[in-house]
Amino acid sequence: MYSSPSQDVTKPLTLNKTVFMGSAIISILLIIWTIAFPDYSETLLSASMTWVSDKFGWYYMLVVAAYSIFALFVGFSKYGDIKLGQDHEKAQFPFLAWAAMLFSAGIGIDLLFFGASEPLMHYLTPHTGLEPASAEAMREALAQTFFALGTTRLGYLCADRYGVSLFCLSQKYATRTTLAADTDIW
Repeated sequence: MYSSPSQDVTKPLTLNKTVFMGSAIISILLIIWTIAFPDYSETLLSASMTWVSDKFGWYYMLVVAAYSIFALFVGFSKYGDIKLGQDHEKAQFPFLAWAAMLFSAGIGIDLLFFGASEPLMHYLTPHTGLEPASAEAMREALAQTFFALGTTRLGYLCADRYGVSLFCLSQKYATRTTLAADTDIW
């Protein structure tokens, strides 16, 4: 049978008020700025995104490949056997149920929400200077979608969750801390 986590050993969730207030103020100011000046913010943000992708697109590809290789290395090496939790605890879920939950929380949600809309967006408004709704735009749209929702996505989803899971579960933090930190922000 599966053990349930005991509530008496979990640490309470604490809030770093400085980090929270700083992030909240910056976010609110950016939201107000984009609402107040939509044309200017669209121009500035589009130019910024184009500059970053032109100058650092190679770096993004390198990092995503490194995350994927790191995730495979951790999964298939001796580090893949590290127990996430206390040494005396039994697994709460069997391996297949755990893998299904990870898939549905990460890739499954992306496929549900973006599986049809993302290729259509890239097809109708290609970023590479192609003619919209052309055969070339269709091929490019599918390639971008496979990259965004494929194994590279799984690689960087796994890479950031390794550290969060290991820290939260080995330090006896409540499960809600892991779930809150595990929210998909990509």
